[in-house]
Amino acid sequence: MRTIARLSAAFQLVDGYSKEGVKGASFLVDGVPVPFVAKPDGTYVFSNLPILPHTYQMTVPGYLPVQRTLPARPEFFPEVVILQHSPEGPLLQRIACFHLRFLAEEQPVQRETVEVTLGNPAGGLRLLEKAPRGAWQVKVAAKGKGLLFQHYRGKKTGEEVLFTGYDEGEELFQLWKPLEQELDKGELLCPLWRLRTDGDGKAILPAIGAFLPKEDGELYFALGSKKATLQTAAPSPSLSCTIHLKEEE
Repeated sequence: MRTIARLSAAFQLVDGYSKEGVKGASFLVDGVPVPFVAKPDGTYVFSNLPILPHTYQMTVPGYLPVQRTLPARPEFFPEVVILQHSPEGPLLQRIACFHLRFLAEEQPVQRETVEVTLGNPAGGLRLLEKAPRGAWQVKVAAKGKGLLFQHYRGKKTGEEVLFTGYDEGEELFQLWKPLEQELDKGELLCPLWRLRTDGDGKAILPAIGAFLPKEDGELYFALGSKKATLQTAAPSPSLSCTIHLKEEE
């Protein structure tokens, strides 16, 4: 009798700096190794798992480990995972970076995920056409594939988008999932990163190049209701900062 594989989950691992697919990952599913299929573009596919929520732990040499919990029937395939380079890895020793240390009430923010948003209009993207709720594509004031696998957040709406494809003929960027709300023409999409801190509250953000204007940029940091702002230019070669996260007043 022919056996038909039932797709359970898929992950596309992407280098957070180069935006290229990452090979050589190992996985634990609910704490134990299970078989998977690895594809050349950095996609990993799991089949025939019990129809239950599962927790996936991903490790790749030179990158920080990542954990994702997916529902019994994930809504979208694949789940895009942006990998951060390990501070001990070779890449972050060669390129300009923001070396950040996060404190809350003078104590290190240990092993938490801090959101970072670039607020400058010069560093964001503007929609050239209105995009309705449910749209899978948008047209923005940029061309080419250099923006793929970068998270953005609408400055007005708060809608989060992730570009995973580019239609050169139509000059449209394809989205990882459909828009949850309508975006008006002219909406500013601000670059968004999620940094995982270590046991001392430290995290590294590689230089974001063209996203930062030559004049000072403005970075916003958020951990729940705790916020902070940093006025800065691109690091050359690197910049170390202590970020004090405080409750919004």
